Amino acid sequence: MLFNKKSLSALLGATVCMAALFCSSSLSAAVLIGVNPTIINVGTGSDISYLVIDESSLYSTPLEFVYHYTYDSNNLISGTQFLNDIAAASSSGLGVVFDTSYGFSSLKSLSYGGTTISGSDFNASSGYDWSYYDAGGTEAGQATNPPSNSWQFANVGWDDRHISPGSWDGNTLGSWGLSTSGTDGGMPSVAIAAVPEPNTAPLLLLSLGTLFVLLRWKLSKRNSIR
Repeated sequence: MLFNKKSLSALLGATVCMAALFCSSSLSAAVLIGVNPTIINVGTGSDISYLVIDESSLYSTPLEFVYHYTYDSNNLISGTQFLNDIAAASSSGLGVVFDTSYGFSSLKSLSYGGTTISGSDFNASSGYDWSYYDAGGTEAGQATNPPSNSWQFANVGWDDRHISPGSWDGNTLGSWGLSTSGTDGGMPSVAIAAVPEPNTAPLLLLSLGTLFVLLRWKLSKRNSIR
């Protein structure tokens, strides 16, 4: 089939439009509301923090990484190290690329299950970017809302964020530009687990033991009076 310049130009234009439509639809910037997360355990240690990645164009469910580690207040783990540690674990299946060309760590792409979603350049005026949410832990040395509360949009970047036992970090895809906040993709749909209640069993046993000793003391005192 032969094409003249006019028909070839029209075909090329249609192809470009179809490609643009495909690209925009593949990056849906939508969280998976009502879908149970895929839970992946990584690391070792008695302490736990959580990472949630929630984007429908990356995977069919939200991804919830349960990070096991040993908390050390003198050697805090930054958000950057947190994400890199999870990616380094063979069981995670997660791929992470940070861009450090601007003097700080900007999340460039996340990969899972053979799919990679890349954000726009930090200096770009439009596009998509991985939005950052957290709960618990610290931001620039200041405590954030406790894990029993809801997600909040992070006020700092990965380098100035530090996790602590029970803290949550989350990523969703949002638009990036001079007039957007990056929150239009929505906060992660995975609900933050409440802080576990203190184990009251040891206190109950201690109270019963104290009561038993007190009763024996009173009984022995009563017998000595007789």
